[in-house]
Amino acid sequence: MELNCSKSGIIFLENDDLVGTFFKGFPVVKEYKYLGYIVNRQLNPSPQIKEIMEKCRKITAALFVLTKEGLSVRARRYLHDLLIKPHFRYGIIFLYFIKKTHYNK
Repeated sequence: MELNCSKSGIIFLENDDLVGTFFKGFPVVKEYKYLGYIVNRQLNPSPQIKEIMEKCRKITAALFVLTKEGLSVRARRYLHDLLIKPHFRYGIIFLYFIKKTHYNK
């Protein structure tokens, strides 16, 4: 198997001087998105939470536009439950596990 250096990144948790350089052909970065989760050098959940909130904001804005089109209350609620609630649930579960694992160490 061959790794694609341009789609990969290395995060050194201790050495800030290496950010922007390359290590064995792989770029050294401050943060990296892995399987939809943003990992940064401080292992801080803030970037991930900001991304969840931005997704919810975009979906809410789109739903607001749809309400101008004459959707019924039931249809708007269905779309809200389908598109927004999963993101909030993910965020709540994410914060719960971060609190249990990250902050207690």
